[in-house]
Amino acid sequence: MSKSSALLHCLKQLSETFADQLSKSQYAPPSGANFSVKSLLLSLLQPSKTNPSDQSLEAVRPLITDFILCFAALLSSSDSTSEHLSWIPRSLSSAASSAFTELSNAYRDSFDTGKELIKIGEVELEVDVKFVSSEKRLLIEFMPLLLPLLKDKIKESSIDTADDISAASAGVPAAYAIVAAHQLRWIVTQVEALIFFLFLFPFLG
Repeated sequence: MSKSSALLHCLKQLSETFADQLSKSQYAPPSGANFSVKSLLLSLLQPSKTNPSDQSLEAVRPLITDFILCFAALLSSSDSTSEHLSWIPRSLSSAASSAFTELSNAYRDSFDTGKELIKIGEVELEVDVKFVSSEKRLLIEFMPLLLPLLKDKIKESSIDTADDISAASAGVPAAYAIVAAHQLRWIVTQVEALIFFLFLFPFLG
């Protein structure tokens, strides 16, 4: 089995497991709501998509992006008071932590070259990734894809905080923007100290 095949196998297995557990979780949309956060998260876990004939990084990247978005929501739910995420069982959130590590390690083993030029936005920075955890490495590498997606989703609503549920766009439920705000906060929290060190520490001496 090639390294990329092993990554896809890991992704498929984890997606199947969490899609099953998520589908069995009790969820009741707010009264009068015409949306489902549960369906949104399930749409990010589609095992049938994890068998692409093209196993290059470019082909796998969208699958990893969806996986990160789903798990960012699951992991951020543990300390959320929002009704849109508080329904997620703590057991599922806890399991998501070890699963995210498992996928991060599989991704590292498949595409890591030891020392790479990681591009974040318009900034190119050479980082010796062997000293960076696989989880943080994965998030940093995918931030140029994740952040625009989440920021666009938040901008489609007039929310100012994760608990404000007034929508600016009638076509996009505010709940989706609230979930995006939680996902964004979780991702940034995981890497903010490392980003500070990589970008600012060289200028502090």
